[in-house]
Amino acid sequence: MAQYGVPDSTVTGPAFWITTPLWQQVNNGINGGTPNDSTHIEDSNFGSPSTCELGLENLTDPNSSSNHILRVRLKNTNFSSESMTFALYEGTTQIASKNQSLGSAESVFSTYSLTLSAAEADNISDYTDLRVRLTPSTAFSYVQTSEVEFEIPDAGGDGGADPYTTKLGNAGFTFRGSTRIGG
Repeated sequence: MAQYGVPDSTVTGPAFWITTPLWQQVNNGINGGTPNDSTHIEDSNFGSPSTCELGLENLTDPNSSSNHILRVRLKNTNFSSESMTFALYEGTTQIASKNQSLGSAESVFSTYSLTLSAAEADNISDYTDLRVRLTPSTAFSYVQTSEVEFEIPDAGGDGGADPYTTKLGNAGFTFRGSTRIGG
């Protein structure tokens, strides 16, 4: 199982970002739900690239440093290549970022992922103060963002069973202690 955090607020959304409120345009989820590319946000600044910062839903600390994945769905409608930097923040502290290059004149949205290293995941101390920043590479960018999602393990982590617990596949049975099966 996993937890999925999607945007639930706009922390900073310059007037140059088309479509407001911004977070409502990109909060449907990718793996947590069916992607919905019918709405999107994009920067329309003619001066320099501007950053959009979206607050994520509160998540519960998974007590695990594995399987922390930030996903965005992007499309470049320009006739030249562009890129978008997407970054995960805790408050004002950057946890991880990725600069994603995009080909020219893409006709469909594609999902791009940033998997956090164990060290990056361990730097998160407050899962209720996570944010995603989107920064296009050029002024008046044609990069559109339709979805943003942060996936982490379910609360309790994925550190494995304690020595007295055995789970039998997906059958939904968990035996604790000295339970004996057969003979």
